[in-house]
Amino acid sequence: MIKFDDADFHVSDTLAKGYPVENAFTHIGFMLAWLVRHGLVGDRHFPPAIQRQVEQGQLPPNDLRDLVDGKLMRTALNKEGASFLEAYYAGGYLADYEAEFADLPGYSVPDDPDHQARIDRRIDEAYEAWVKAGRPKSTDPQALWMPPGAILARADETELRPIRVVESEPATHLDKPLESRIMSAVDGPLVTDSCDAKAWGARGLVKALSRLGISPADVVVVFGLQGPGGVTLEIERVPGVDSNRLAIEFKTYFENRIPGRWRDRAIGALPARSRIATMPGLEPQTLLWFALDGWVVYLACAADDAGVDAMAKRLMDTLQG
Repeated sequence: MIKFDDADFHVSDTLAKGYPVENAFTHIGFMLAWLVRHGLVGDRHFPPAIQRQVEQGQLPPNDLRDLVDGKLMRTALNKEGASFLEAYYAGGYLADYEAEFADLPGYSVPDDPDHQARIDRRIDEAYEAWVKAGRPKSTDPQALWMPPGAILARADETELRPIRVVESEPATHLDKPLESRIMSAVDGPLVTDSCDAKAWGARGLVKALSRLGISPADVVVVFGLQGPGGVTLEIERVPGVDSNRLAIEFKTYFENRIPGRWRDRAIGALPARSRIATMPGLEPQTLLWFALDGWVVYLACAADDAGVDAMAKRLMDTLQG
């Protein structure tokens, strides 16, 4: 497992419950601070000067967010830290956190030393038990909290692995007619949903829209799934913005998800970006994204270049029609 958690997954719930957006990271920050103080992180993300500040209490947990872009990733940890989280995080830490702070509503836990100390005691006990048991691997290493629509997690620059969604939110279907139009451009059944960009909660998307001067509440996100190895779609409707501006601002949002060798590509006369990624036991996946006036499209599927191009063209025609 490469990604254990991401503050972006929790932003919509945090805001909906009336708490500051930084509270979406607090539980991750507590865990990172514990890992730093126990020597279980890597120097690339946490150089010695940063580690000293954490150990001395100069960097509160939420201040660690920018160091890791809000994410709890394997790449930020050393081997021991990553092995411990694979065994503990999804199936243990989140439950321990909820139990420890049962006296506080969700996402309201203060980012302070007293509350850090409370959860530290539980993590200490879990780590000691894990070491005493011989550092066993998780019985379900694929389990991970993910938002609706997420079926892939990055494993390295060229490999993806399927994950099991263990928690999700109810469907919203903000724009059911648009979902139906998109389904008509895809071969085979497609499970879809739609919401506004604020509810989608992706920090990178909100940043891109902010640079464009667009409110997330005015942008519709449609996503569709066929399961591991099938088609994955994410489409943003961004009214009034031309394709060139969208391509510039969305590049980081899409390509930072799965860093690697993205290349320029053309769908007909339309510029696009793509790369190949692999999933264990499945055919290589082609990842492709492009921008139209008022729209941005991301898709992943196991089809060859001709099949991907054909699907992309159908989506273009559907969205521009």
